[in-house]
Amino acid sequence: LLQLVNSLQSKLEIGSPLASLYLLGLPDHYVSHTFVDFWWQTFIGAVQADINEDSLSRRMEEKVVLRADQEKLYGTSYVDHYRFRPEEYENLTLYEWIQTSGIRKIPQPRKKKDTVNE
Repeated sequence: LLQLVNSLQSKLEIGSPLASLYLLGLPDHYVSHTFVDFWWQTFIGAVQADINEDSLSRRMEEKVVLRADQEKLYGTSYVDHYRFRPEEYENLTLYEWIQTSGIRKIPQPRKKKDTVNE
């Protein structure tokens, strides 16, 4: 019972350094690098499917992002991003590609409003 009370009490209290960081809108910890989520099994499944073309039933399910483009719907995945990368990045290994590549949204151009001066 004492451990339960201590556990609950420690979650209710925060120290003054953490409170000041929160009030200033700063992160509560600092690191010199960022971490990249990566799932090896997806790439291993793609390589195995390419080697054993007749064993499509063994291929792992792959998460894809569905995108719509001018009435067309297509799926993309991290494997496709590496497999169909531009020619200038052909010399990058998979490890280097994961470290250096990133996905970001291209902003849509804003439509200008026609204003009529009366």
